[in-house]
Amino acid sequence: QDVLAVLLDAAGDDVLEARDTRGDVPLHVAARRGAAACATLLLQTAADPEAKNYEGETPSDVASIAGRPEVVGLVAEYAPSSTPGLVEDVVAAAPDADAASFSVGDDRWRARVDPDSNYPYFEHVATGHTQWADPRDEPETEARVWAV
Repeated sequence: QDVLAVLLDAAGDDVLEARDTRGDVPLHVAARRGAAACATLLLQTAADPEAKNYEGETPSDVASIAGRPEVVGLVAEYAPSSTPGLVEDVVAAAPDADAASFSVGDDRWRARVDPDSNYPYFEHVATGHTQWADPRDEPETEARVWAV
């Protein structure tokens, strides 16, 4: 998990979409091996929970086949279908969904909507880091919505 964190920091989001000979992205590999901590880190870093390998399998499919129910549940938490109304919430935050920004502690975040999936994600304004998880949902943080 620590090595993965260093790799993600060094290589950026491109590593999330790197594919092996099966067409698996890193989240598929973590799911197959039952590496829940790595899967969590990948999902928090904006790995696509619905990415498909060359067989058409999602990370959840791979985890299920490998008998890793804990990872199946984890991936389901980040899947777009598991958060109904979230797109509407982001769009309602500002007339232009890409303009919705807020602070969490000393950090400024911007809510965005992926044009391909129509699913919201969050971008750290200073670093450009993106993630699926809403930073306002992290424990012991306070958020304030800013109009941009």
